[in-house]
Amino acid sequence: MSELGTGLIAQIYIDSAHAGGTPDFEVSFYVYPSQPMHFRRAELLHRQVDGVDLWYALLDTRRLGRGRLMCRFRLQEPSAYWPGGSRPVVITQDTGRFIGSARPAGYRTPPRPDYVEGYCPEVTFVAEVPAESGEMPLPPGGQNTVYDEETETLIIG
Repeated sequence: MSELGTGLIAQIYIDSAHAGGTPDFEVSFYVYPSQPMHFRRAELLHRQVDGVDLWYALLDTRRLGRGRLMCRFRLQEPSAYWPGGSRPVVITQDTGRFIGSARPAGYRTPPRPDYVEGYCPEVTFVAEVPAESGEMPLPPGGQNTVYDEETETLIIG
């Protein structure tokens, strides 16, 4: 369980069975019926670890509200047969994380996701920080951020 008023740092990894790496994507986190938090690929902090692309997002639990945290990926798969040259692939997942409320009795943690049309996105929560700080305590190496040597944190730009 995560407390309401904290920031959750989500690590996003998309395993692809297709050649050409990870396609352009958008990810949304939401607690029904609250407003979702949307992130386009370019807005996420990107880091490559041992040749694996990872993206990070800072989620404000005050904005998401109380309840079960869900995640929806919208990937743009390149396709010569679709208008605009890409075909949308939408994958929705239960993150297994609850905000501001205990896990209900009998709730089972969702299994690791399977491939959907050749993609298998995974979300892992790597840290919890004060929501108002706007800082992500990760090693250096991302986009749209400033690395503060003194505090060893990445400050989202």
